[in-house]
Amino acid sequence: MRFILNRLTSILCFTFLLSFIWINTAAAVYLPGQRNLLRIHPMLTPMHMQMKMKKHWMLHLNYMWMNMSGLLDGSQSVNNSEVFSQGFMNAPESMHTQMWMLGVMYMPNMHSSFMLMVPYLDKMMHSKKMNGKSFTTESSGFGDIAAKYSYLLYKSKHKMFHTMLGLTVPTGSITQAGKMGGKMNMRLPYPMQLGSGTVDMLLGSKFMIATKPWYFGATLSGIIRLDKNRFHYALGNEIYGAIWVHRILNKFIIAALRVDARSLGRIRGQDPNIYPKMSPAAAPLLQGGRRVDLSLTFTIHNLDKMLKGQALQIELGHPIYQHLNGPQLKATWFGILNWSVKI
Repeated sequence: MRFILNRLTSILCFTFLLSFIWINTAAAVYLPGQRNLLRIHPMLTPMHMQMKMKKHWMLHLNYMWMNMSGLLDGSQSVNNSEVFSQGFMNAPESMHTQMWMLGVMYMPNMHSSFMLMVPYLDKMMHSKKMNGKSFTTESSGFGDIAAKYSYLLYKSKHKMFHTMLGLTVPTGSITQAGKMGGKMNMRLPYPMQLGSGTVDMLLGSKFMIATKPWYFGATLSGIIRLDKNRFHYALGNEIYGAIWVHRILNKFIIAALRVDARSLGRIRGQDPNIYPKMSPAAAPLLQGGRRVDLSLTFTIHNLDKMLKGQALQIELGHPIYQHLNGPQLKATWFGILNWSVKI
């Protein structure tokens, strides 16, 4: 068993090395509001290590927000005049995305778990026209529903290793429309849509080592777009990697520091209803970027007998590296609030 564990650890480390090389070389696109899909295979916590693996249900309620402001082309800031000089009619200035997600997990035995996640998105983008007038576009509704299966390959007193396989169902709208500074309703740019329009495959793995009161872990997950949607385009494939460290502060609070790295592939094809010169956000070939985030998380649990089986997780993060095939909005801050209860 030790030989198998060492092999799995080597494979995971090697996979992470490849993923970070890919993250630093691949052209990518970041679509605000889709970040939740990259985090559906979340980091393990000390609570998972201590959990008794019995048959049970769990309910998760998750709230996420992200602010984006200012434009980047590569790692360089870009102003509106430079955007207009490239022939675009509008320049995005900021965007705010919120997401609420309901997740239900069923664990029939100590090795397997099934989870269904239903997201609801709310997006708002502020843009400026060439004449200096500002306008706002909004979209909201249910996103793509995701289902996943996780399998515990190995668990000991100090180590855990999981794998994950799942699918997303294209329940999110890709026909969101609004007035782009004019009187006519138009199909909104790709970041303002609520889903992918495709069935997507989810893959992932996660690993944790415990050396109390410290816990170290890593995760690697991705999304593979299986085909183009009915409007003849597909969002880019996505890869997400993270490493983290937990510290048990007391019997109620766990603190964690995590570094996330993500890369999202270019949009393949083009929606004929989205005019590419309307805005940089509407041009598929200009979408691209890589990002690394640093975040701090606090998990509160076992506060009272009445609250047994419940946990509250609070996270605040900020990008420490961004490289975009812009002009493209850059991320500033994001936050996550998650409540879970064992049923």
